[in-house]
Amino acid sequence: MTMIIVNTEQVQHLRSLLPAITKEHLQGTLGISETTWVRLRDRRPIRRSTYERLMRRSGLSRPSCAGQERGSSVVPPMIHAQPSAPGGAFHDAG
Repeated sequence: MTMIIVNTEQVQHLRSLLPAITKEHLQGTLGISETTWVRLRDRRPIRRSTYERLMRRSGLSRPSCAGQERGSSVVPPMIHAQPSAPGGAFHDAG
């Protein structure tokens, strides 16, 4: 499973889309839970599938996958992605 840490600027943009940080607004506007919001806010990794849903719901663009090998990971330059280790542990590339 690929985990992604979303860049601070993207998190700030997501925050600007919310009228308030409530369970209802997080789910209705961004399609995420309060737990996922806390992970974003604290710069902790989220699942790639969650990130992709956020990008669709927020209108933030993603680079095209054109020309990429099948199975390769295409990640926008504003984020950092690392595959999780067996057992779900996240490895920091820093």
